[in-house]
Amino acid sequence: MSASLFNKAEAFFSSCKRPQAITAYRKVCEADSTSQKLLLTSLRRLLTLDDLTYVREFLDRHHSAYLNKVEVAAEFAHLYQLLGRFRVANDILEELLSYHPDDAQLYRLYFSSFQIKSAQDEHLQRSQNLWHALNDADENKVQLGFAIGNSFFSLEMYDEAFHFIDRANELQSRKFTYDGKLRSEQLKQLVALQDTLSDLEISVKSSKLSPLFVSGVPRSGTTLLDRLLTQKFNVKSGREFSYSFDLIYKDIITQRRNLTSSVAMQKAIRKLSSTYLQLIRRDTGQDEGYVTDKNMQAYLSTGYLLKAFPSSHVVFVDRDPAETALSVYRNGFMTGTHVYSNKWKDIAAQIKLHQSAVSHWCERYPERVRCVKYNDIVERTNEVVRNIAQSCSLKENLYSQTRIDDLVTTISFQQSRATVHKKSLNLWKKCSDHMQEFFDCYGFK
Repeated sequence: MSASLFNKAEAFFSSCKRPQAITAYRKVCEADSTSQKLLLTSLRRLLTLDDLTYVREFLDRHHSAYLNKVEVAAEFAHLYQLLGRFRVANDILEELLSYHPDDAQLYRLYFSSFQIKSAQDEHLQRSQNLWHALNDADENKVQLGFAIGNSFFSLEMYDEAFHFIDRANELQSRKFTYDGKLRSEQLKQLVALQDTLSDLEISVKSSKLSPLFVSGVPRSGTTLLDRLLTQKFNVKSGREFSYSFDLIYKDIITQRRNLTSSVAMQKAIRKLSSTYLQLIRRDTGQDEGYVTDKNMQAYLSTGYLLKAFPSSHVVFVDRDPAETALSVYRNGFMTGTHVYSNKWKDIAAQIKLHQSAVSHWCERYPERVRCVKYNDIVERTNEVVRNIAQSCSLKENLYSQTRIDDLVTTISFQQSRATVHKKSLNLWKKCSDHMQEFFDCYGFK
């Protein structure tokens, strides 16, 4: 019964039938026969569809009943974290750890939202013992290493922190290779292809809905800017969509040999526009106005994006390269997602690559692409955010308020909810002894 309900929900989701999909996924969650896998997948889908109230209420009603099922309870705790309910999440994780003290994933989740107060913390002590016992080939050792390292980092015990962070990066780097020269050549070709579109007239279907792309190197402050814009102005947060670049890669980049004529390219751009807008309508429920898309791949595809969405703007966040590098290196992405993040020299290469692309787009499209400094966002928040809003013709939200119970799906789910502060500025100076390779490769003075 629940399997057929789930299949029906997936069909509605795939065909962008939002109301029907929400109803069907809710039924899957409420069905007694629903498997753990289908339950968790349905809750994730409902978060994608921005059905946050239902997910919160479901978790509140049912989380205590699943404490004897560690995988489900841990996922419930993580969903609470994404929704900003850290106290409840930590209570669940502490109880789970009391019964499962050798579960590396539980420590990783726990440390991501609980501020360790002392190096003598029992969970920090136990997690180190577990880390030493794990096999080097175990992905859990990688992720637990980052978690322990960042706990020491928050205690300002930097030598201890880098002991674990360096090892976690070394283990993770064994699984993938970053080729900076190849990436650079690919970017040049991709930008050149898009530059040929500048004089091409492309008529896309008129829409009252338009994306506002917020982009930057990961850990550069894009989540913070996204939240500031959506709190203060009438713009809906779409969070971090992956749709645009996936569509561009599938229908344009891999098909470029078949898009040599202007007619073929126009058709591909129109398809990109209509498909993307259909997907963000499904996920946000919005039919008009601006929706932010925290699009980390925008530096690769700005030319295509501006052609496909004539009313759109792209805002890049530029953070101090040393601060960005430190944050990228120590936070630990899931294996295979950001393969440059494990080595200082690769981080330096990727940051420089990103900077060159952003400079190109800002120069080529000065009225629709802008770059803002992270330090300015932190030090002159209202002025910077208002300037961005004015350039995009955003209307001020007279009922704006800071919300901590909405959804943040990136690893900044706790940090981005804090009041804007300057604590992270120049943080790299406290541990610069561990970053010399980055300074040498980037040319940092």
